[in-house]
Amino acid sequence: MKKIAVVVGVIAGILVIVLAIAWFLFDVNHYRGTIQAQLEQQLGRKVTLGRMQLGLLPLRFQVADPVIAEDPRFGSANFLRAENLNVQVSLPSLIRGSIQVNSVALRRPTVELVKNKDGAWNFSTLGPSSGGAPTNASAAGDTSMCARGSSRSTAGRCASSRRNGSP
Repeated sequence: MKKIAVVVGVIAGILVIVLAIAWFLFDVNHYRGTIQAQLEQQLGRKVTLGRMQLGLLPLRFQVADPVIAEDPRFGSANFLRAENLNVQVSLPSLIRGSIQVNSVALRRPTVELVKNKDGAWNFSTLGPSSGGAPTNASAAGDTSMCARGSSRSTAGRCASSRRNGSP
């Protein structure tokens, strides 16, 4: 029985060492272009990501200075800018080959909400299904995209404005 405990302990120790080495050697910044392109496709907006890091406990993906550009029909300022983005993911889902986001946290975000002369909000054009045009669900404030996990922001600010003419 003691031999089995020693073998299990050695295997667990080796696994921890291999994971630590992989964590130190893996550079998530190598995938920045791919991640930005996928986010741009999903959001229908230009996305800029700063330095990226992986965190182990809890398993998370951190991005410095994320920016989501504004829809040109609503102006030229950024829609969202933050000091840091922290996305926690589920380890079992990664092992199965999919990604399940458990939570999204923004540190010091600045969000600019704009309502145009037709009564459409700039967030209504986010996402691939809108094709750049406001949809009834997003204009009504549908939050189904956020329903899978939790989201929060710390020390942020949100400004809203109404545009009567062209941007």
